[in-house]
Amino acid sequence: MIQTLLFYLPRYIWYTYEGGRLKMLAEGLIGISIDPEDRKDKKSMVTQYLASAWGYQQFYALMFALCEILNLAVVSLQMIFLHKISGGRFSSIGFEWVVSLFHGQRPEIDLVLRGFPLNTHCVCPITGPAGSVQEVSGFCTLALNMMSRRYFIFMWLVIQLPSLLSI
Repeated sequence: MIQTLLFYLPRYIWYTYEGGRLKMLAEGLIGISIDPEDRKDKKSMVTQYLASAWGYQQFYALMFALCEILNLAVVSLQMIFLHKISGGRFSSIGFEWVVSLFHGQRPEIDLVLRGFPLNTHCVCPITGPAGSVQEVSGFCTLALNMMSRRYFIFMWLVIQLPSLLSI
């Protein structure tokens, strides 16, 4: 939930400040069914507005740049956070997964098993019929790790896209 709110914060700031200005300027310029004469008139109105407002839009540009920098900071913090949670494997997990995919290997078998094993040896204390505790060792399946694997690979791919677009 926190990750979602952090990703939404720059968008919220931008749309609050921007207030539909770009939509208003582009209205009448986009679309196939617009009369060419109307489009020409709208273009000249937008051109006149931009020429008359030259020099007054620095704060608008500054807010846009700050929102983009905030986007990059949020994505970077998300990558650091997930890297720490995954035990230092997050920064390379997706890249290794994609490389092994291109080499024709099953990427999940090798790569992700190291960080998220599916089976492990476990010791379970069991209370016997006389009330004494006996330890029984066995082979346990960690079902949650199946989802964790896919989650971290998916998050790596999802986070790489905005980080590349922000740069």
